[in-house]
Amino acid sequence: MTEKIDYDYIIVGQGLAGTLLSWFLTKRGKSFFFIDNNHHHAASKIAAGVINPITGRKYVKSWRIEQFLPFAEKTYAEISELLSLKIAHPKKIYRGLYNIKDENTWEARKSDEIAGQFIEENPDTAEYEGKINGIFSYGVLKGGMQVQLSKIVEHYREQLLSDQLILEEKFDYDLLNMTDEGVTYGNISGKHIIFAEGYQSQFNPYFGYLPFEPAKGDVLIIKIKGRPFDNILRHKVFIAPIDDEHYWIGSDYRWKFEDDAPDPDKKKELIETLDKILNVPYEIVSHIAGIRPCVKGRRPFLGRHPEFSRISIFNGLGTKGASLGPFWANHLIEHLEDFAPIDTEVDINRFLKA
Repeated sequence: MTEKIDYDYIIVGQGLAGTLLSWFLTKRGKSFFFIDNNHHHAASKIAAGVINPITGRKYVKSWRIEQFLPFAEKTYAEISELLSLKIAHPKKIYRGLYNIKDENTWEARKSDEIAGQFIEENPDTAEYEGKINGIFSYGVLKGGMQVQLSKIVEHYREQLLSDQLILEEKFDYDLLNMTDEGVTYGNISGKHIIFAEGYQSQFNPYFGYLPFEPAKGDVLIIKIKGRPFDNILRHKVFIAPIDDEHYWIGSDYRWKFEDDAPDPDKKKELIETLDKILNVPYEIVSHIAGIRPCVKGRRPFLGRHPEFSRISIFNGLGTKGASLGPFWANHLIEHLEDFAPIDTEVDINRFLKA
């Protein structure tokens, strides 16, 4: 007797990556079932969700941002409508410039055909005047966005639990079996399985050959009364608003770490930096840590397993998940459903030995 297929897809991991995959599957009328252990240090739970058109010390255009940004805006608008909750907010990003050299480099970027469209001429910096120390001048980006990733994931999870479409447990790879029609996991069957496990994919026996380079970040949530800042500031740290009084404070990520627990030394560093740059009183609400699914080459991992065609991976969104996630989630579903070729820049086959 032929085994019954219960779902079109099994998705392992219900962070941003997995949630976006389910969104594009839903648009196609495909069924899915999640397996996720609700890991408390998953990146989606602590991410600021900033989409930054220009990055780095040399103020270069983010990779393919002219393609990813419009797609992300459309996707988050559609999800907002579904959830009856605004989750994406247009934001300007104020970058601290520290000397004439920085200022000249910034001004030079205005002549770039693509990068220049995101740079604001004669910006208004009133919201930071008298409240921030140590800045020579500001470079201001328009067209940025802040996406409330944790809200997307949390609201989706509530619906999945209500519809009994998620199994809350750590995935056991030994329970995964291949069949002629797809895959099974215990009593759950699917035509295909997609691993969207975030940094935990480095322990996945099917994709252990991929060059994962997870990065750990510590974050402070602080409270500042009166909402002095509406936009995002990049000055030694990122200061991004969460609501009317709370702000997300984060800095660079670390590639070497022993565990996923919040680091007291990093908390101290963040506080010392805040004390130097902030001219307004603040209160520390919490200190949290998370691990980003970064990968070698800083390009996502997409594609089918080279031996088992019923198994795929969607990973490596790194620190730019808010901007990269929608486009590449849809790209993978187009590959699985329409047999569209995977972009060579993200295809996992690029790591196969000749």
